[in-house]
Amino acid sequence: MLRRLKYTSLFAKDLSAQQIDGIVQVAAQSNARIGVSGVLLATGRVFFQIIEGPPPAIETLFARIRRDPRHHSVVVLRDESEVASRLFPNWSMRKIDLSGSAGVRLRPVIEILESIQELQRTSERLSRALELSIWRELAVE
Repeated sequence: MLRRLKYTSLFAKDLSAQQIDGIVQVAAQSNARIGVSGVLLATGRVFFQIIEGPPPAIETLFARIRRDPRHHSVVVLRDESEVASRLFPNWSMRKIDLSGSAGVRLRPVIEILESIQELQRTSERLSRALELSIWRELAVE
């Protein structure tokens, strides 16, 4: 069985197309060695990635991804265990290019990813407000 993980994150700083290509090239080589396949979409400020492979390899890879300083605000969209087959059997890592017409066609996807990040920020703000309210209530007792 395989594990498939889908996540989105925000760029820590602007990355050029060449830098993103470099990320994909290194990931493709590394992923091929550990039996991971996947796809990376980079919009100019948001990453969306799907990785799939043996569960231990995905666990180790995702821990490394979370520590990568080139992005932040990692939001796991879906973590599937016991996946029977790969979506990307021939791609150790492939980039979806959002330049030109592809970017225009995928504009709704970009807006969805940006909305997910905004919802995550809103959720974090509400959670902090809730914690503060509870703390204040407990402090009164």
